[in-house]
Amino acid sequence: MKTQSPRSEHSGAEGFFSFRQAYASTMGQFTKGLLTDIDQTTVEVFDLASRERAKQREGSRRDAYEKGIREVRDIAGREPAEELADWIQEEIRTKKRFPTARNVRKQGAHICRNHGHNVSTGSWLGA
Repeated sequence: MKTQSPRSEHSGAEGFFSFRQAYASTMGQFTKGLLTDIDQTTVEVFDLASRERAKQREGSRRDAYEKGIREVRDIAGREPAEELADWIQEEIRTKKRFPTARNVRKQGAHICRNHGHNVSTGSWLGA
């Protein structure tokens, strides 16, 4: 009797999309975990009044952090993505301000290149 692997239970496109959904869910949780670490750093560094003011501006920056982490992860893997998240946290701690989207893109591209990966000028990091 031949046993089927879990992936062979689904055939064709259905199996591919099930695999992609599971992969996306895992990667989404990974990115959310890194963003939670960045949020915790914000709580540690800024007082309540500063956090409230920053929260009004931070939404788009947090989106940039998420996009940067995902782009680095997609190009170079988890370890470099963690390196970018650590860099963002260190910038918040040492400079007492949020890194700009431009600085996140530059640092993300730098990290990818340091890990031996090319960054296309057409990608978000290469912009």
